[in-house]
Amino acid sequence: MMYRVTITVAVLLLILSGLGIAQQMPELAELPPHLQQPVVQQEKTILYTAGSPSGSALSAILLAAMQQPDFIELPVVLTRDNVPLVFDDIYLHPKTNVAEIFPERSREDGNYYTIDFTLAEIEQLIYLDPESRLPITSHLVSLDDVMTTLAQARDTTGTSLQILPVVKFPWFHTEEIFDISNAILKTLTAHADSADALYYLKCYDPDELQRIQKLLLPGLPLQVRLIQGIDSEGGRETMRKQRGRWQDYNYNWLFTRLGLRVLSGYAHGLTLSEPDRLSRQKLQAYIGDIQGLAMKIFLEVPPMESAIEEDYFSDMLLELNADGLALSQPRKVREFLNAQASPPPGFLPEGMGAELPLPQPAPEQLPQSGFEQKSPQDPETGFKPAPELRPEREVEEKPSPPLSDPESLSERLRQLKGEE
Repeated sequence: MMYRVTITVAVLLLILSGLGIAQQMPELAELPPHLQQPVVQQEKTILYTAGSPSGSALSAILLAAMQQPDFIELPVVLTRDNVPLVFDDIYLHPKTNVAEIFPERSREDGNYYTIDFTLAEIEQLIYLDPESRLPITSHLVSLDDVMTTLAQARDTTGTSLQILPVVKFPWFHTEEIFDISNAILKTLTAHADSADALYYLKCYDPDELQRIQKLLLPGLPLQVRLIQGIDSEGGRETMRKQRGRWQDYNYNWLFTRLGLRVLSGYAHGLTLSEPDRLSRQKLQAYIGDIQGLAMKIFLEVPPMESAIEEDYFSDMLLELNADGLALSQPRKVREFLNAQASPPPGFLPEGMGAELPLPQPAPEQLPQSGFEQKSPQDPETGFKPAPELRPEREVEEKPSPPLSDPESLSERLRQLKGEE
């Protein structure tokens, strides 16, 4: 599998150069050393999240990494041999060609489940995504392969890109007697190079996150910060079985201040799907309540026309002060943040922006005689002749008699006696 991954990375590099992506990056070669880093705004966080079925393919993840997000979300489910797989659904059909490769492997309900196939079998499948813009065939890959490839990309580019694995559908895996959270943590531990290694882990199920925090994290040789996700209305990320039937989970308690206090006891932050479910005033208050408890909040960007994207970014990040945005095209937010953090006019070197005007003397400091304006220039040197210095007024001073002259002292004594 790693042979295929290596080939994929090499092909992508060729494609990126052919598409001219490097030409879209700002020219840094001729900048002075203190300006040879791209302008970023560290206070805000950009998360890449797949916007289509093939958005979780390795090729799509590498393309997203070129857009400089801070985090790349990796949706994870399990295979039959308990391997974490980067895929955003428990059903392989219709997002892959599983029905063509394994036509007899569906369950009675007609679905092809990831949990019914080994990793070796799943690696034979490809994505079927009519909206995909990927120029190469995309296969499904494991979490281990993605982490290995992104680590190599970080070493090559020197970026600090981080991953955000997402525990998908824990209720389903528990029903199938699989511990998906434990399997993901084992993979993270295998890639941790020290006890100081820091990872982030997201899940939409509050009970599963609390189980991770209380039962799975203690004793692990790494640090893990948990992110609570709030699913969209009608989503299947978190379900509860009631009277033998699976019911949607009710997140209403997480929109209360008491609920946020409970959340702050086990989570580092929160991602909110469909932020427009709240009015602007309530969303602003909600963001303030979360940040008041020393947590972060990241908003998932809904689909919108490109003409209003910049206004939306400004409203969410600057006006409402959200900590970050999650979207499928992180380049747009990065360009927006770079524009906000651009140096003021006059800061850039010559030829790169407007220069600050030279300071001019105040009007009262200008010469009153008009000498500079009237004096002709020397035809040989081209310089104006220096003005003649006016002689200073001489002040006559009467010399004082030296104290050491006896005659002068006697004369002075006679004058004093005569005055008396």
